Amino acid sequence: MKISLRNLFLIILFSSIFYLSLRPIIDQDFWWHLRTGQLMEQTKAILRVDPFSWTARGNPWITHEWLSELFIYQIFELGSYQLLTITFSLLITASLGFSYLRCPPESKPYVAGFSLLLVAIASGPLWGVRPQMITLLFTSLFLYLLDRYRRNGQLRTLTPIPLIMLLWVNLHAGYILGIAKLGDKLVILLDLSALFRADRPTAQAA
Repeated sequence: MKISLRNLFLIILFSSIFYLSLRPIIDQDFWWHLRTGQLMEQTKAILRVDPFSWTARGNPWITHEWLSELFIYQIFELGSYQLLTITFSLLITASLGFSYLRCPPESKPYVAGFSLLLVAIASGPLWGVRPQMITLLFTSLFLYLLDRYRRNGQLRTLTPIPLIMLLWVNLHAGYILGIAKLGDKLVILLDLSALFRADRPTAQAA
């Protein structure tokens, strides 16, 4: 089976992005994320108090990334650091994949592809095995779904959003970006300014 030049370009592009995102785990926060996930797996409960600090040990703690930390630990149990690195590299690549799908058709594949590669190089230092990558994915997916709805006007396009938000709010505090984008798009779609353009009744002469 022959592969067209366009498809070959896309294969090379996303393979390159995936390769760029493969890197050793150097984020210092990773270790307490991993340990938090381990403790929750062992106790079968979300942590409610600080188990780590010396001065604040036992104080109330809101584990706002609990589902990410449990996910990180379970992936680690399945395949150690290598599988974690591959999993988060796939999340990053998928995030940029949704960004590519949002590009204007006339820019695909070459202009959109090279632009995406520049984005990958610029944002690469922030990548890693960290919950923020889940926010990167969900933000990109949110924008993709909202753009599709803007183009086709079909409500079923927005069907996944409540489920995504339910997961996101337990995965990372970046879920606020999803709420902000929904509000932003809602204002644009409904054109709320029209509510203030209604003609006011003119006063009748006595």
